[in-house]
Amino acid sequence: MEHTYYFDGDQKKISWIIENSQTRSEESRMHTEYFYGQVTSEQSKYIALHVGIFWGGGKIHNKKQGHS
Repeated sequence: MEHTYYFDGDQKKISWIIENSQTRSEESRMHTEYFYGQVTSEQSKYIALHVGIFWGGGKIHNKKQGHS
């Protein structure tokens, strides 16, 4: 199944969307105190890219294991 992945970030938060023809998951997170206001927008987008990929992988793994 093909998925489309969008991500974004700024100095305060990161967000991502993973969608396919059947579902759409939208998530966002505030940066931890350590990163809050300390990273550039470009760095934040890079963080969002990786967090979203690992979040999506965990979601798929949990689904295959029978968890919500």
